[in-house]
Amino acid sequence: ALRPAWLEINLARLRDNVALIRQHAARSSARPPLLLGVVKADGFGHGAVEVSRAILSAGASHLAVAAVGEALELRRAGIDAPILVFGQRAPDELADCVRHALTVCVNDAEIPAALSRLASGQGRTVKIHLKVNTGMNRYGVAPAEAVRLALVLQALPRIELEGFFSHFVMSDAADPSFSREQLQVFRGIVAALAQRGVRPPLRHLCNSGGFLNFPEAHFELVRLGLLPLGWLPSPHVPPVAGLAPVMTLKARAA
Repeated sequence: ALRPAWLEINLARLRDNVALIRQHAARSSARPPLLLGVVKADGFGHGAVEVSRAILSAGASHLAVAAVGEALELRRAGIDAPILVFGQRAPDELADCVRHALTVCVNDAEIPAALSRLASGQGRTVKIHLKVNTGMNRYGVAPAEAVRLALVLQALPRIELEGFFSHFVMSDAADPSFSREQLQVFRGIVAALAQRGVRPPLRHLCNSGGFLNFPEAHFELVRLGLLPLGWLPSPHVPPVAGLAPVMTLKARAA
C-alpha cells in the first residue's frame, strides 16, 4: 500500500531549470561553458536515471557521480553520455571503468598507469581528468607537482588527458577572497601547463556557487548539482530568475 506521504519529482521543471541556467551562462560568458550535471547519491535523492535523462535532454553534455556503481547504474539504463567519476579509484574498479567508457578523475600516476595497461589490452582509450588541490585539501595533486604529473600522464599510451580541474571550497560564501585565491592558483597552473604543451580541452573549477559568483571562472565546463534541481547553494549568490525546486513533499491530512 502507498504511504500517506510521498515525494514528487517534476522532470519538466528540471528541464526548464537547465534551460534557464544555459541562458544565464550565455549572458555571463562570452563563450558559454558546457554543462555537467552532478547526479551522485541517486541524483541527490531525486532519482539518478530519470534526472540524468532530463538534464541531458535539456542540453547538458556530461554527467558526474561519486562511485563506479553509480556510473554503472546509468550505463545499464542506456545512458551513453560521458560520465566523470569523482574521487580516488581502487584497483579492482578499473576494469569496469575501461569496459564502460567512464572518465576517471586522477591525482597520481599509479591509477592512470594501470588504466593504460588495461586499455591497451582491450584496444580502448580511457579519458582522465587530473585534479589539482587548490585549497579544499580533500584530494588532488599539489600545485607544485601538477605540471610534472600532467607530462607523465600525457605520455601514457591509450590515455587521453581530457580534463584538468579543481574545486572551490566556499564559492557561495559572503567573502569571495579565498575563492579568488583558488582561481589565481588554478590559472597559474593552467598557464604553466600550456607552456609545456599540455592543454587539456576541458578545464573546470565551478560548482553551483562558483558558476553564479565567478563567471570569469567558467572555463570550458561547469559542474552543477543543486542548481538544476532548483536550489541556490546559499543566500550569497545571485538568483537565476524563474528557477524552481524540482522536488515537492506531499502528504494526506490525517
